[in-house]
Amino acid sequence: MGKHFYTFEFGDTLLNLVVSINDRTLLYKLFDHSGQFYFSEEILSAVVDVDMENEKVYANVLCSAQPSCYGPDSLIVQRYDPSPDSIFFDPIEWTYAVRQNFRTAPIQGHYDFDVQDIRIDEAGHTFLLVQIERWDFQFCTDCADAFVDAWCEVFEFDTEGQLIKNVNLKTSKAVVSSMQFVRLDPNRLVVQVTDINVAGTKLITSVYHLDGQLNVVRKFDFDRDYRLLVADEDLNFYGCRHAYDESNPEIHGVSDVYLAKYNNAGQLQWDEYYGGSSWDFPTAMSLASDGSIYFLANTESSDHDVAANAGGQDIWLVKLGESTTSVQPASMPLPFTLFPNPTASSLHLGTLESGMRISVFDLYGRELLLRELQPGEAQLDLSGLQPGLYSLRGVNTAGQTYLGKFVKE
Repeated sequence: MGKHFYTFEFGDTLLNLVVSINDRTLLYKLFDHSGQFYFSEEILSAVVDVDMENEKVYANVLCSAQPSCYGPDSLIVQRYDPSPDSIFFDPIEWTYAVRQNFRTAPIQGHYDFDVQDIRIDEAGHTFLLVQIERWDFQFCTDCADAFVDAWCEVFEFDTEGQLIKNVNLKTSKAVVSSMQFVRLDPNRLVVQVTDINVAGTKLITSVYHLDGQLNVVRKFDFDRDYRLLVADEDLNFYGCRHAYDESNPEIHGVSDVYLAKYNNAGQLQWDEYYGGSSWDFPTAMSLASDGSIYFLANTESSDHDVAANAGGQDIWLVKLGESTTSVQPASMPLPFTLFPNPTASSLHLGTLESGMRISVFDLYGRELLLRELQPGEAQLDLSGLQPGLYSLRGVNTAGQTYLGKFVKE
């Protein structure tokens, strides 16, 4: 989840969440103002970026044992553009691959790709963060190998999938635990790397500032590790991590979500703990343009900061702001029933007490119908729509917004 996971569809702003369940990876779409679930789809990889127009890029790693592999341990990147290129609204898809050119003979070991983050910039270039791992003494495929070294590599590709440049960030130790893009602005790239400190005593998070040529121009270290890190336009940093300390009275239970703010020099400004009396573990974080902070956590709590629990382990989505502790929904379910639903030709909206502007959107967020309805009995002619699932948005004369869905057969 991230700022780059906002899309503008169905006439509204949606927050996109990636959830892995067993062997499936799903992209969930929620209305930003209310957290209401709208839609989900199965996607190719958990390493994904989504831009405001719902264009997606994915990254996967294939080994030489797979027929579709481009060579020993290939990095496969796929791009999906929802813009139609024909009257049938077919999405545009393309694939490119990076083949390792430094693989050694099996008896000497091998190198692996470990893709950890992907991002599209404003120019449409694709950036990847890849951990390269060296393994020795491998005498067969994927067995009896010994880890030797690892480093962080940054790749940049143009809009056609051609490699522009790749650089090694030269991390301090031979273990890189996690990496992510913190900001991706024109001529400025900020990368977070969590690694063992020079003394080899604990994990710490380092921030690398890169220019438009991928040269490191600045670097500083935090005093602890932050698996999740975001930054605003002024490069104030917000870190989020799992916290457990029996001697700390601020932690409510088994573990809490720890959130901290640092200025652009890496100095701590404030920190807070969030959670209940059981187990709470953050998995994602985002910073909105209005200064609101999101975090996503797994939780087994049902008290203190956690309002409820449906049983076992739940997903807990929190939105924090400077002056509010909660956000009121800006849209509501329709005040009438859509019938028949599914429908073959027309949709009845019941009796309208006031005038309402009705918009109909397809799954790509395109507005296909716009009607101004007067008070009284109302219906929509849907004969011009193809079969499928649609979103309906109504705005009355008082400015209240209502949302609904229907199926055209």
